[in-house]
Amino acid sequence: MPASVTAHICSYLELLPGVLATPETLEAMLHHIMEEDVVLLGGDKSKEHGVLMRIEGVALRVEIRTPTFISDDSNDIWHNDCIKATQYPLTQDGLLRAIVESKETIADIRKRGLCPTCEADDPPKKKLKGPGMPKCCGCSMGDMMGL
Repeated sequence: MPASVTAHICSYLELLPGVLATPETLEAMLHHIMEEDVVLLGGDKSKEHGVLMRIEGVALRVEIRTPTFISDDSNDIWHNDCIKATQYPLTQDGLLRAIVESKETIADIRKRGLCPTCEADDPPKKKLKGPGMPKCCGCSMGDMMGL
């Protein structure tokens, strides 16, 4: 297998620099989530995206939240809408899949950016551009209708 392909595959198995997704590491993380009931990562009055992990029955629920949905009267990301919620098997493989998919979702959201039309409103609104669109879905649909 070419070295570039091997490096790409390994990058998905590396949770952070120098920490591989071994069965022991993933099991320790699952145990931590079970002990804590709810694990909040990022968000929390910061400018970063937030990830919420919790156990629901026999599944791992992962919610991704983004600061672009923070309302004007609140800086607390956890009081705002969840932009994506997914359930995964409560296994090491399920946790690894949750981590990889969450990282990909956050990268996509950061790449898309904010709608310039909504940001120019008075008062400004913070809405994500639609996937592959120059503006949010609402503004893009309005433009499509000639409004």
